[in-house]
Amino acid sequence: MAPRYTPAERAILYACTFGRLPLETVNQVLGSVSSRQLPASSYQMLTSGYAKFFADDPARLGNAIFKPVSMKEIAAAAKASNDFESEVGDFESDENAAAVAHGGLLDGDRFLTLLKEALPTDWSGHDTVPGASGWTQFMTDRLTLVARNAGLGICSHYLEDAPRTWKNEGATRQLRREYGFDFTLFRDWTEYEQPAVLIEHENAWNLRAFLADFWKLMFGYAPLRVMFGYHASESGISAYVERIRELARANSWTYPSGTEDIVLLGHNGMEPHAFRVLRRYANSGEWRESGVLSGL
Repeated sequence: MAPRYTPAERAILYACTFGRLPLETVNQVLGSVSSRQLPASSYQMLTSGYAKFFADDPARLGNAIFKPVSMKEIAAAAKASNDFESEVGDFESDENAAAVAHGGLLDGDRFLTLLKEALPTDWSGHDTVPGASGWTQFMTDRLTLVARNAGLGICSHYLEDAPRTWKNEGATRQLRREYGFDFTLFRDWTEYEQPAVLIEHENAWNLRAFLADFWKLMFGYAPLRVMFGYHASESGISAYVERIRELARANSWTYPSGTEDIVLLGHNGMEPHAFRVLRRYANSGEWRESGVLSGL
């Protein structure tokens, strides 16, 4: 897996965390250069194992900017100095995003990973999904699986066999009810808790209907907001991307601090992993194309 950060971004991260700046401030600095945000678990790694590793030999910090160092290397150095800790991985790895999700947060990288895992790779051995209602139910089942694997509860009026009242049963929690959005994911069901993820799934396959639901999603607050939309042809997806950017510029849109947005765009006859991905990272106003889900 390619590193998540460039050398310039890594220099910012090391300087900020080595200087003991809080995570919110670190992500504000990253946002000012349109960089992706640092998950809480990665911040913990940087301010614990990495900080001591750099303090023991400051030259290591300069070297790590260009050649990322893993927790395995840090553990080996700590073991040699009789200060061994058993952490593995590194602060740029996907495993850390999983830790964020298990702690009650679900960032964009982890959401996309869980979505890929929930969707079949192709239609081999699977029946293609007939009609709009059939596709909506297909995606409902996959998004429910995403929520379950993230340890989150899910609310949606699309859910079929959900209990009428919330059942606090860990990863199997779900509720057949809509709270303003097609899918709402919660960490714990407490009265008036703010959601962890908001999802809109517009299956009308035209730009006007898509933009209406996308605009509604921009009203909501959650650390992660996700929009699904579709066009009859793959070539028509570019119009959706350009229109989002035009509206954001023309209306000088601002976004809640710490909130990340993902748009996934599909088309008629697509393979399950063929969603085109558009992202706005937290504390950034730029909508960036990230390629196709299968390549992420």
